[in-house]
Amino acid sequence: MATSRSIRKWKDPLGSPPLSAFRILLTPEITLVFIFVSFLYMEYYCVLPGGVGCIISSLLNGKLLDYAYQKEEKRVGGGYREKPEDFRIFRTRLFCLIPFSVCFLTASLALGWALHYEAPLPVTLIINFFVGLGTGTTASATVYGQDLKPGQGGAVSASLNLTRCLLAAVGTAFIHILYEAIGAGWTFLAITGAVLMTVPLPFIAIKNGEKWRKRRQEKKAVLPIASVELTPPDGFSAAKEQ
Repeated sequence: MATSRSIRKWKDPLGSPPLSAFRILLTPEITLVFIFVSFLYMEYYCVLPGGVGCIISSLLNGKLLDYAYQKEEKRVGGGYREKPEDFRIFRTRLFCLIPFSVCFLTASLALGWALHYEAPLPVTLIINFFVGLGTGTTASATVYGQDLKPGQGGAVSASLNLTRCLLAAVGTAFIHILYEAIGAGWTFLAITGAVLMTVPLPFIAIKNGEKWRKRRQEKKAVLPIASVELTPPDGFSAAKEQ
């Protein structure tokens, strides 16, 4: 009687739904961008919310993302799903971070010095509008991550929230200490300086992202098949039965 033995596929514990957000963070070209955006969020968390600016930012960001994607789609004659080898997804998505980052950092720095010199309330409110206008980086990073990890939108959002909230918690823990020690202007100058140190991270992802993606695909191609059934020869089975 023939016997069979199955080799079960090893399941990564990080692939389960509760831990999938941590697995997303093992992708370097995603983690680098999430860290940069999280530093921006940390600084934003330390200032007053710019509600109207945030609303306008979400509208502008959507238009910019669509424009950049359609421009690249026209260049290669297809979308990222159809032509992943030719579509410059890293450049297309991440360059949308630039205008919002510049707006946010400039406005945050201006807000810090406005508070430092006790500028009139209308001045701080106007500056605060531009702070909110620069918050489009979060949506850009989310869309970028979902492009690289299709079908894992929830895990991508969770991993970004995890990264940015951890940094925001660290930022709020030190903001009052710095504020009391050196004043609002120098505090926001220090925070902006910390953010500027992470600016190279998205460019590293643009330069190396495609190489890292191909390397993961090559490793995945050599993984064992989900189930391999081994059946001994008939002669061996008959001899065993006798």
